[in-house]
Amino acid sequence: MANTNDIRNIVLLGHGGAGKTSLAEAILHKTGATNRLGSVDDKTSICDYYDEEKEHQHSVTSAIVHTVHAGKLINIIDTPGYPDFIGPAIKAIPAAETAVLVISAPAGIETNTRKLFELATNANMPRVIVVNKIDAENIDLSGLLKNIRETFGPQCRCANLPAADKASVIDC
Repeated sequence: MANTNDIRNIVLLGHGGAGKTSLAEAILHKTGATNRLGSVDDKTSICDYYDEEKEHQHSVTSAIVHTVHAGKLINIIDTPGYPDFIGPAIKAIPAAETAVLVISAPAGIETNTRKLFELATNANMPRVIVVNKIDAENIDLSGLLKNIRETFGPQCRCANLPAADKASVIDC
């Protein structure tokens, strides 16, 4: 794949524990880049490969993985999200063309998510918000979507947000 027009660089941003690494693992598995779904909890993640990351079950540095989809090489930069490790996330923003902000549905919008969204906005990056962990108990998805719009602006639109039965899309 020699044509640079066929390369996409995305950075996964968000607060610690939102599920950025799990999202990266799911993308790799779904696109066939890996034959098994890596897991942070099981310490089988491709992205979290340092002993410290496996032991504490969170990223301490950025990891770059790649896959091919629809003829495009997609480089995924999985970044740490806890405040003590935010430096690598900030440094990864200029290396990507698109920011994917991951929000944990149970936790809602957390401090580093706000900060990283602002940095991506200031870099004039296209931004996508992924709401993760929507299968958790007692999640108010409509309330979370309202909070996302209030925090990040009315331009935020829902593309696919399953309802509690996981078979339909809530009114967005």
